[in-house]
Amino acid sequence: KARFTVPQGAFYLFFRVDGLTDSRKAAFDIVDNANVGLAPGTAFGPGGEAFLRLCFHRRLDQLEEAAH
Repeated sequence: KARFTVPQGAFYLFFRVDGLTDSRKAAFDIVDNANVGLAPGTAFGPGGEAFLRLCFHRRLDQLEEAAH
């Protein structure tokens, strides 16, 4: 089960995964098996073991529209 707070303006989601004990291994397994790039929570500090970070974005045309 993943737990997160909806970002208020960032383009990434830092989320906790219940029972996750090796975020580095989990991130690499997900990249290899699902082609989804995640960063291990430990890349952001020693308290990040149960966390993963997902970066996301909108299409360029949607970003341009929002900027005007």
